[in-house]
Parts: sequence; structure tokens; C-alpha cells
Amino acid sequence: MRRGLSALGLVFGLLFFLSCDVFLLEKGDLGQPCLGDSTTDLICKPGLFCDRSSSSTICVLGEECLPGTCSGHGDCDDSSGRPVCSCHEGYEGDFCDSCDATHEDCDSNGSCECDTSGTSICYLADCCTPDCTGKECGSDGCGGICEPGCDVDEACHETTWRCVNVGVFVTLEAGTFEMGSPEGEAGRQTDEAQYTVTLSRGFRMLSTEVTQGRFEALMEYNPSDHTGCGTDCPVENVNWYEAAAYCNALSATVESEECYTCTGEHVDVICEPNAVYATPYDCPGYRLPTEAEWEYAARAGTVTATYNGDLDSEYLDCGQPNDVLDPIAWFCGNSGDTTHTVGTREPNDWDLYDMLGNVWEWCHDGHEDYPTGSVIDPWGATPGSDRVLRGGSWGYGAWHARAARRYHFSPVYRSYGSGFRPVRSSP
Repeated sequence: MRRGLSALGLVFGLLFFLSCDVFLLEKGDLGQPCLGDSTTDLICKPGLFCDRSSSSTICVLGEECLPGTCSGHGDCDDSSGRPVCSCHEGYEGDFCDSCDATHEDCDSNGSCECDTSGTSICYLADCCTPDCTGKECGSDGCGGICEPGCDVDEACHETTWRCVNVGVFVTLEAGTFEMGSPEGEAGRQTDEAQYTVTLSRGFRMLSTEVTQGRFEALMEYNPSDHTGCGTDCPVENVNWYEAAAYCNALSATVESEECYTCTGEHVDVICEPNAVYATPYDCPGYRLPTEAEWEYAARAGTVTATYNGDLDSEYLDCGQPNDVLDPIAWFCGNSGDTTHTVGTREPNDWDLYDMLGNVWEWCHDGHEDYPTGSVIDPWGATPGSDRVLRGGSWGYGAWHARAARRYHFSPVYRSYGSGFRPVRSSP
């Protein structure tokens, strides 16, 4: 009897305990209704999620995603009754906290957070893998330059990524200088009034005048009169149109845009500046230098008549001695009535040879009076006007071989002392 009463008491005690446990359950607990009264705020206690697959909306085991819980790479989607993370492209996992096999993303520290290979870098906010396969020069796809790159006398072909020999080009930085000559300079002319010029972008200039050999190799003819001087002597007897056509041909060797629109060929070619570009500085291909670029390059930071100093007023023609001009230029006083191999006189401080003497050099500009005051990136009009020549030549007196000296002729003009050298605006 006592044993039966004890068992009965145990049963009643268990029932009482269970009734108390049930009594303590609240909304949001396991097996209980979800908290909230609408479909927008139905939640459960930690460790549970709200199963809305039926009208009962019961809390069951498992994590429920909430706004902001998808690692920033997904959105909470409750369309199936259970709110789960709908991951953005490239991410996976219950909370979109891992990447798929291919996805990479730049984090706030500039690293590719999902880079499994360890070779990717962040470039323009995107992850990319540098690739120089089959390339010798130019961009690697991540903003870098493929090695070994091109030699100083080469440029990169913009489609094949192969280096093309174009001659040695010197890079000149942007800068400001006084263009023209000061009053009192020996040999000064009336069209050389000084004004301040700022070149806002750098450019690359051929270190020597274009040689007969380079011109013939590219244009398949040689107009020069001094052919006996040899292929390393400057090409001459070219008019402005032929010089512009050569620049176009040079652009074509690296598949860059042409700076001139030309018709005809060889000595019959006619060219004008490419109307696509508002200024000559805007064209990315090879072109003739503006007057401002030419004089800036010829001076190389100096302010005297030549980059070797001022000329003596007693020796402005062909007479000797001329200690200033002899070391740097071929002119009528030392040339022996002929051109000479380029680069055989001393260069200026920017490693440019024959900027004075040997042959006159065509510029892009048409001849105009200089402006006054300060000017940024000037150039002279070209259609219908004479074109400018600079630098003097083997057949002219010393006073022509000054940095400020301006000469001009019709674009069809050719002489045994007229040549050129190309430039290209820096990117």
C-alpha cells in the first residue's frame, strides 16, 4: 500500500513538473508561436528560426537571417517561409560569408579578399590578375607595364604588344618658359617678342633629326639632295606635307591614331591636321612639334640665344671664330657646304642633338604674330598659311642658329636644308 502511494505520488509530481514547464513557455520559444503580429516582425529567440511554411508560424531549431546578417554580400529572403540569405553573385554559405571558386572582391584595405591564388591585385576597385603572356610591352591588364618593355629607340605596337624601332625619343616634362628673344639679343628679329608660355603636358621628341635611312625605310623613297652624306645624315628637301605624312606612317607602325589627314603619296602628298582633335596636343599619335614645344626643347632650360650661350655680335654670319656655335651646330661657318651625320655635335642638357644647325626643322604651326602676356599650350593656325621652320641649317649664318629664330614658308616649299623631327604627346 505504501509502495503504491509512493508511485502514485511520483506520477502526480511528474505531471506537476511538466505542467509547470509548459506554463513557463512563451512566444518565441521552441515549438511556440513566433513573436510579432505581422509577417514583417515574426522572430524567435536565439538559436531558433520562424517556420512560416504553414499558418501556425512555429519556432523551430535553426538560425534565422535578419536584415544585415548576410555578411554584406546577400539579402534576407523570406519568400519560402523560412528567412534565408539570398547571396549576391560570387558568394555562398548560409550567411554569404564565403566566396565561390572564381569570385574575388576588393575590400576596404585594397586587398582581394576572396583571392584563392594569391596572385590578384586591386586595380580601379576591381580584382585582376596581371598577365603578360605573349606581350613584350604595354599594359598587363591591371594597369602595369609588361617587362622587359621596349628599348629607348622602340615604341610599343598597341595591338600586337611588340616593340617597334622608331628611334630614340627623349621624354620632356611639362613646364613654363619665356618664348622669343629679349631686346638686345644679337641677331634678334621683329617677330620674336617675348611672352610667357606654359606647356601643360609633357611630350616625347626624337633625339635627332629624322635620317635619310629612317625616312626611306618607312616611306620607300628618299627626296634628299645630299645622298652622298649617307643614311645617317638628316633627310632634307622634304616639304611640310611630306614631314606630316612621315609622322602618320610612324603612328601606323605602332597602330596609334594619325594626327594628319593626307591624300596622295610621296612628293605629291597633301596633308592637313586631323580635325578630330581640337588641338595638336590632343592627338595621341606622332606629329610635328608646335613652335612652343620646339623652342622649349631647344632651350632645355637656358635663356641665352643658344643652349651654349649668347652669340658675339661680330660673328653672326659664316665667319670664324665662333666658339659658342662650333661645338653644338653645323652652320655655314663649319659645315663645308653639306649636311652631316646626326648626333655628331654636343647635345643640349636634355640630350637632344642638332636642335640648332644641320637642317631647318618643320613645326606643326602656321606662322602668326606672337600673342602678349601669358599663354597655355599655344599653336599657330595652319590651313592656308605658311608653316614655321626652326633651328637654322648647314647653309645659313650663325644668327639663324638661335633658339628664338623663326623662319616660314609655304607647306609645299622644299630645300636642301629643310628637315624635321617628330614628337608625341605624353599620355
